[in-house]
Amino acid sequence: MIIIHNVINLYLALLFTIIIEISISILLNVRIMNDILNIVFINIVTNPLLNCFLLIMSSIIKSNTVIWILIIICELLVVIVEYKYFKNKLIFNKLNRLLFSFILNGFSFGIGLVVTNYL
Repeated sequence: MIIIHNVINLYLALLFTIIIEISISILLNVRIMNDILNIVFINIVTNPLLNCFLLIMSSIIKSNTVIWILIIICELLVVIVEYKYFKNKLIFNKLNRLLFSFILNGFSFGIGLVVTNYL
């Protein structure tokens, strides 16, 4: 039963991440469908990898401090991976790709944090 619960949570995290990052992208004036699809694609790759890794680590490591350090490091790695992907794939050029990646991931992480901890 725990496995099913974790799988559902992983899918929900991916779905909400995609919804948040597409919404923020549109607010930042991304209008080309191919760019939107690239944002969805890279999140389909990075989000499950990140969340599975953190799920495994949180079952092994019991220190909240260490888990938070891992979360920050992993989130920064995702920003860099997505930046490199965006640099090669996005037509949108109104923002530096690294800043764009940081903004998208910052909003999805922050909103996800609020939703999972306070709602």
